[in-house]
Amino acid sequence: MQIEIRDRNVEKVVRVWEGKERVSYTQWALLSQGGFVLSFIVQHNAEAEAYAPGFYELDPTSFSSQNGRLSVERVRLKPVAKAQPVKA
Repeated sequence: MQIEIRDRNVEKVVRVWEGKERVSYTQWALLSQGGFVLSFIVQHNAEAEAYAPGFYELDPTSFSSQNGRLSVERVRLKPVAKAQPVKA
């Protein structure tokens, strides 16, 4: 599974909940697996949390389990390490 962030731009989202204004930021990502591609939204609490363009994988802290059911609570990404060239 490969996740790609193509653009650092985020979109500000303002919602009113229980009479209070809540601000979050969203950023689009692409998930690729075996020829299947899915675009999805990554949500951030602050604009500065936006991911830089590049390739990522899901951080294990994204997952939770409740009553034996695995789910993704909040998408957290970690960069995929780039292969270092071999020096001769």
